[in-house]
Amino acid sequence: MRKVFTYRLLCLMCCCLSLEGITQQEWSSTQYLFNLYDVNVAYAGNHHSLSAAIRHRSQWTGIDGAPRTQSVSLHAPVANERLAWGLRVHRETIGAREQWMSRASLAYRIPRRDGSFSFALAGGVIRQEIDPAGITAQDWNDPQLDGQHWMSTSVTFDAAAFIHGAKWFAGLEANRLNRSEMKWTDNAGARSFLHANLIGGRYFKLSENDMLALTSIVRFSEPSLLSADVNVSYLWKNLVWLGAGYRYLSGPLFLAEINVTRQFRIGYSYDMNTGALRGHQDGSHELFIGYNLRPRDDKSIRYF
Repeated sequence: MRKVFTYRLLCLMCCCLSLEGITQQEWSSTQYLFNLYDVNVAYAGNHHSLSAAIRHRSQWTGIDGAPRTQSVSLHAPVANERLAWGLRVHRETIGAREQWMSRASLAYRIPRRDGSFSFALAGGVIRQEIDPAGITAQDWNDPQLDGQHWMSTSVTFDAAAFIHGAKWFAGLEANRLNRSEMKWTDNAGARSFLHANLIGGRYFKLSENDMLALTSIVRFSEPSLLSADVNVSYLWKNLVWLGAGYRYLSGPLFLAEINVTRQFRIGYSYDMNTGALRGHQDGSHELFIGYNLRPRDDKSIRYF
């Protein structure tokens, strides 16, 4: 009961309609390495074929109403691979709130001697709904808790840049650049906050079929830093990725991916939490499925 009360109280504070609050509005992923398009739309087309990814994340398991996220993404090159399109769809539930985000993107790539530089623009729609029936309130006489569903639809504009060589990559993506308003009711509202993430990685070939990867992602939210991950991953026999890392102010994380075929990949990750929520939850789980329409035959980007 303590877990339920604590989380619902937190959810109510974050969703309060009469105050302006600052909280994380973008989803996070531990297995971003396995399809970088999900954290940087300028990556679109780098698999040289139609690429699809499906993710499911259960965060802070053991807490009633904890975040659950599902996402689907597609991206592919066009026009002799200078242009690439992409699509990302996310669904997230947190307590009484449900959010859908759909974004389409277009990227342009400039070839380099051992890689490429690309930039992209994206736009989409964010739809949010809160069911007051899912909130445990202290005062049911509050006029905001009238039993009706609160709904808000807003638009978002994003931009990104991505650069890579044969064994390294770096990228920056900024979301919700327009900081659009979210009108829940006539007398109360909220707005989107600018989010950004910075990614980078370096690969070291240990043998013909073994690889070591050092990667990192830093996530920002207006006006402060949200989190930063540092990961070390090992590819064994071109078949299995095994990795571990640490998330700032959260705790260690572990991940694994199996290259079932050159086209089909399955991954799993587990995040521990040794911060403020320690003892109140059982960690976070994430599943990943990736598929490329044809094998990636460009060795310079074969591993990311």
